[in-house]
Amino acid sequence: MFMKNSEEKLLSNDHLPEGGETHNEESGQVDHESNSYPSKILIGGVELDLHYSDNVRFAETRRVYSSQITPEFIEAMKEVDFEHFPPSGYKLHISVGEVASSARNYQEFLRCIEITRKRDSWERFLKEHHSDPMPREYEDVGTPLPDLPSPEVYDPETQSMAYPGYGRHSYYVGWGRHDDVEGSGYFPIEIAWFRDLRKAEETINDAKVAVKEYDGELCQERIKTLLGPYGDVIMRGGLLKNDRELLNEISVIDSNQVREPKNINLMVESARRLEKLFPEFLEAVKRKATFDQDRQEKLSRGEILVDFIPSKHEYTKAWVILPDGTERLSSQKKLSRYGKSIDYWSIVRAEEFALAWDDKKKMLVDVKLPVSGLTPEQEKVREKYAKIYSS
Repeated sequence: MFMKNSEEKLLSNDHLPEGGETHNEESGQVDHESNSYPSKILIGGVELDLHYSDNVRFAETRRVYSSQITPEFIEAMKEVDFEHFPPSGYKLHISVGEVASSARNYQEFLRCIEITRKRDSWERFLKEHHSDPMPREYEDVGTPLPDLPSPEVYDPETQSMAYPGYGRHSYYVGWGRHDDVEGSGYFPIEIAWFRDLRKAEETINDAKVAVKEYDGELCQERIKTLLGPYGDVIMRGGLLKNDRELLNEISVIDSNQVREPKNINLMVESARRLEKLFPEFLEAVKRKATFDQDRQEKLSRGEILVDFIPSKHEYTKAWVILPDGTERLSSQKKLSRYGKSIDYWSIVRAEEFALAWDDKKKMLVDVKLPVSGLTPEQEKVREKYAKIYSS
């Protein structure tokens, strides 16, 4: 008997498809064993559909909704024996409202009912206190935030409180309000309600920050401050080659402000991006400063040669030779004042050998020797050109 002290009522399985089979929703397979089990159950005047799981041996009702939960139904549930459902070895599970887990005993059943009841109270409260979103275009961003009402009781039975805060709006994902609001980068636009006081207070603080953020003049000032060091770096020669992408991204932000200085959304996005990039930018500036200092010290010691332009010294021909004896082509062709292309090496490194032919003096010139001295391979190249130009 599945009802302890009162009359039970199991209904037939006449509604089953031909063959009397039921579908196991967990496994996705058809259960042949349960084809003779009751398809419905009547408790406290409420008729509930049943489905069975043969592999874990339980019978579960289809979802019971708030409209079906009457005092008679709750009273009748006291007599249900969850552990001994009529099919031998089966247990009964009751699925209530939108609660994720089903009830396996009367206490769990009452807990699920309470969760469902409080959720219904919350939804009714939100419906009654719904406020239309207040459009805040960038032209009127100075509009102050609306005054917040006092906290209110949303569930009189438990005296549970609802706390006012601000709903937020994302320009990318659409409207968000009340307890569904998540994420950052939202702009406050309406009063919203929360069951968690801490969360409500967070939205109030976020709103105050966002109002300042969306103030056009303040935002422009932030961007100007952040772009200042960037401009100084450009004047001093930029960043290292590996950091050029960072410089390019900042450059795009800078040009956006010139093209659309009144677009508050773009301004805020630019300011946020600059602030995120700024620590990385400062590190890149340090790398460049360290590189420049190291290079200057090597220059002063004669370990490297910078901007080697043979024609400047009236050399007819020049070569930069690597330690293995191979010649490194010029870094680029630089136009002379007469429009002719000339050989140019931006740098001759510590272990490289710069050699040139002085046609006036009819001699080879060791422009820069390697720090560790000439390798045998570099010596051979020097001897080769000495024979060619001396003959």
